[in-house]
Amino acid sequence: MPLTHGLRKTSEYTSWASMKGRCFNPQNLKYPRYGGRGIQVCASWVTSFETFYADMGPKPSPQHSLDRIDNDGHYCASNCRWAEPATQSNNRSTTRLFCYMGGQGTLRTLAQLHNVPYKRLKQRLDHGWDIVRAIEQPFGADEKHVCFNGRTQSLSAWGREVGLSGACVSERLRAGWSVEHTLTTPAKPFRQEIA
Repeated sequence: MPLTHGLRKTSEYTSWASMKGRCFNPQNLKYPRYGGRGIQVCASWVTSFETFYADMGPKPSPQHSLDRIDNDGHYCASNCRWAEPATQSNNRSTTRLFCYMGGQGTLRTLAQLHNVPYKRLKQRLDHGWDIVRAIEQPFGADEKHVCFNGRTQSLSAWGREVGLSGACVSERLRAGWSVEHTLTTPAKPFRQEIA
């Protein structure tokens, strides 16, 4: 039977065909995360692109793609939407969500909302901090401090004072150097290759 909708070369049609491939074709690379774990397509969408298009409508923009609202739910009109990449990313089954101040969001979203550097926030969580402490503790407070000549400063502050990077100071101390030896030994200059 010939197609009558005239939309075969549209991105909506590609989304419909890709959805079916993920759910029904074991050769599809994404099948294990979809059909392989039981995600199905409603019967009316399987047999009819026209029904899929009538339910979903056109994509709002080229950046939008088909997204299941409930990541464990099936492809059907009540569980699907056109979503932008950020929404899709936050809705993956592998995305970790954090609860903070009565809301919920990804680490990147919380970092943006609370003006906290994402990398530092991630490091704090990787070191076992809870999300409240990781967001609310002032930065610099989590950095190791050492005492030398009667003064206590962070490793990066000592590094700036003696002309070393904070990483160099930290590495020396981890290697077992004393604080005095760490802070009084100048950095080795780069050796130039002799031709």
